[in-house]
Amino acid sequence: MHAVICDDDLSDLDQMRSLVEVCSSELGLCMEIQCFSDPAKAFAHINETDCDILFTDIYMNDTDGVGMVRILRSQHPGLAVIFVTVSEERALDAFRVNAVQYLLKPVRKEDVLNALALITNKKIPGVS
Repeated sequence: MHAVICDDDLSDLDQMRSLVEVCSSELGLCMEIQCFSDPAKAFAHINETDCDILFTDIYMNDTDGVGMVRILRSQHPGLAVIFVTVSEERALDAFRVNAVQYLLKPVRKEDVLNALALITNKKIPGVS
């Protein structure tokens, strides 16, 4: 699987990468992860590759993550999108563009694990 993580905050980007790596490993997933602090570069990368999952912030400098996903949806309808943000106020907007999950920062490992399990239909180890 191929995941893209997009966040203009480098510490949040690094934390998400670590969480996705750990959770993917726990679920037995082989995950290629690309990280971008520039939404335009993430957008271009997704359009040039077979990306399966996008973890993206909503508020990134001059870019609205929901708007970016709305455009991506027309070209990549199967892309699984997980929004990762500090604000609860855009949840309805996120689900209107068919987000799989809406995670609030600081992100918990359990939330990433649940989101990846949902997307991949994998069972979380140790959970009945």
